Amino acid sequence: MIIPAAIDTHSPIFIRVTGAGTGGIAKLVLDGETVSACLTPCFTSRQPFNAAVAQDLLFGRLVDTSGAIVDEVVVAPVGKDRSETGNPQIELSCHGGVGVLAGVEEVLVSAGIERGRPTELLERAHLHNKLSLIAIEARLRLPEAATARQADFLLGFREFQRAWERCGFDLAMALRTSNRNWPETIRPAVARAIPQCQTARRLLAQHHVAILGPVNAGKSTLANALARAERHIVSEIPGTTLDRLDTPIELHGLSLLLTDTAGLRKTGDELESEGQQRALRAAESAALRLLVVDGSQAPDLSCWPLCETSAPSPLTPLPRGGEGDRSGSPMILVLNKRDLGIHDEAAGLEFALGCKAVAVSARSGEGLDELSAASEEALLKGRSPEPGAPFTRRHAELLAQMQAELDAGSSGRDVLALLRRLVGMRPNAEELARVMSE
Repeated sequence: MIIPAAIDTHSPIFIRVTGAGTGGIAKLVLDGETVSACLTPCFTSRQPFNAAVAQDLLFGRLVDTSGAIVDEVVVAPVGKDRSETGNPQIELSCHGGVGVLAGVEEVLVSAGIERGRPTELLERAHLHNKLSLIAIEARLRLPEAATARQADFLLGFREFQRAWERCGFDLAMALRTSNRNWPETIRPAVARAIPQCQTARRLLAQHHVAILGPVNAGKSTLANALARAERHIVSEIPGTTLDRLDTPIELHGLSLLLTDTAGLRKTGDELESEGQQRALRAAESAALRLLVVDGSQAPDLSCWPLCETSAPSPLTPLPRGGEGDRSGSPMILVLNKRDLGIHDEAAGLEFALGCKAVAVSARSGEGLDELSAASEEALLKGRSPEPGAPFTRRHAELLAQMQAELDAGSSGRDVLALLRRLVGMRPNAEELARVMSE
């Protein structure tokens, strides 16, 4: 999104802040210096609108240019001293039906209040020195948070902001007092933050996890156990699952799209063969592969040629640090049916594949916590990000620039300028455009 350098931050606009629906209540925020004057001709109530003060709730009717009633509404004036943008605002609540809402918005446009962009209130708040860029970045991502862990991390943005504001303050004071040791206070913070940014972004992402393996290994039972719901058909008949089944789930606070796939075996059935090809394609696109085998039996090597596109050959040992990963995404070997005991040859697949193995019983739930923890570690590719960790590409790039400036022995003023851009407390239309486009 490109924000004009000379954006008008005071003209009257309205933005719907509730989702579209077919009923209930819809809320619109009217923002701008003249919103009260614009709304007065089309709003009728017992209490004069121009006599209302901040926090008053006025019940009345919204009428069109002919005087016809469009809807009964509640309006709440918000003074510029209380509004987030620094402009006078009016919160207007109306019925949420699609037709009613369209009529209300038409009245507002006719009254001279333009439809604003979805992010325009945030833009005005920043350009009026009311909201930092870090706060905007967190708020833009909050509606997409699929888990409580993701939401809690984003709500901790103030800790991130305070930490780097403090770094900026300390650096500014060091420059003022000609303290040449300032790099020793900034360098450790930058070095600690850079690797956490990627981990934080992985925490906020949705990850595709594919469950693969031979027939009758218990893949669908495991999928149901991880989803905590009976969403996948479980049967002892080989080939029950013929197509990939995608299920959104939460695992250790991570958002996953879990794919249960057709069992891999030699078959002459055209439909089952197509299901197996879809399973292999799912493995290629997955961020994590769970290779499920019946751990209570010796592995049936007849199906392994089919697995080789989704896993290294079991006949070629890999180094322990290799993660069993030749296609780019990590893999965990799941030894299912541990309640029946783990066969020595099945356990030996951990060495043959060179990946981490976790013994579970999908039926009883044994080992699922260990599998969840191993999956979290594989997807985050490191330890969980600390509260206050950076979480956007912009953060990562600015921190990398700070590191480069420190390594080059640049002046503290160059680093301070980057710190100010990172925190974003001062209005900056160019940096704001970058935030909105990411």
